[in-house]
Amino acid sequence: MPTHAASNQAIQQMYINGHFCYAYKFGLVTNGPGIVRDISFYNKDFLNAHPDIVVEKKSDSPDEDKSLADSKALLPVLIDFFKKHPLIEPKTFLGDAAFDTIEIYKTLFEDIGFRKAFIPLRVKLSMEGTDYTVNEHGIPCCPHDPTFPMKREGSKSHLRSKLPTMKFVYPKMKWMRDKQTGKTYRKCHCDNPCTTSSCGRMIYMVAVYPDYLRRIAEGTSTAPALPESKF
Repeated sequence: MPTHAASNQAIQQMYINGHFCYAYKFGLVTNGPGIVRDISFYNKDFLNAHPDIVVEKKSDSPDEDKSLADSKALLPVLIDFFKKHPLIEPKTFLGDAAFDTIEIYKTLFEDIGFRKAFIPLRVKLSMEGTDYTVNEHGIPCCPHDPTFPMKREGSKSHLRSKLPTMKFVYPKMKWMRDKQTGKTYRKCHCDNPCTTSSCGRMIYMVAVYPDYLRRIAEGTSTAPALPESKF
């Protein structure tokens, strides 16, 4: 099949909602009630204005192609929008799983100024290169038992990259106190430990960077309620 329509090269072959089609793709920015605030057409002018967007060759996975395209176009569209409307102060971002990347989280909070972001977890991608699974709430589970979620510890921690993360520890880890020194230390009480550390397994999750757990009421009630800023 041709990669684009004969009448207009911007009308390209795409895979949308389980079907191949030819369409003119654009980015639509709305507010919470769904009122359209901006439309950005993904044409030559848009690509020339954002040379950092690399249009790569299509892979064998049309679904993945769509996710990559959506994630690459999001930040340029938002940055252009807020340059045109500098008085708008965004508060809450609501997007789909294609936007679950560290780069997007970082830009939404540090560069654009969003206070919260509600983005579904891309579980399959987040598990690559790890020996543990992540449940539907974004909580890592025990490497030896995928049904046993780990426990969140503390409010927020930072890695060397300065990105905020959530720290999770093994639920059977307990704080102990040395009777002689009076100092406290961690002690893992697992019969089948997955690590040689006496403290037990610890996992730092960047995927829950928005600083909330997806299973709590705030995460589950925001989408139906329509937040103040929706893209």
